[in-house]
Amino acid sequence: MKGDPGTRAGETPRHSGPGEGRHRGPHPSSAADPERSLDPAFTDEALDAALRVAPRGALVLAGTAVALLFLGWFLLYFLVFLARGPVS
Repeated sequence: MKGDPGTRAGETPRHSGPGEGRHRGPHPSSAADPERSLDPAFTDEALDAALRVAPRGALVLAGTAVALLFLGWFLLYFLVFLARGPVS
């Protein structure tokens, strides 16, 4: 294409992905309009319910990871280190 800023003489035009080249200037942000940034399906009750459940799941995930870490350490300690005998 002639005049395309992404090509030089003898080059093939580069592919522009979705969203590239559509906006040529500043466009409005959804943060400027609170009505556009919030989904009307989320009520205060639904948000409160989600915030009660999310930390519990994170704690379960973190606790499981720590338990697996300790289990692996104990397996190494008892099956590898103690099985070799005392250091002398």
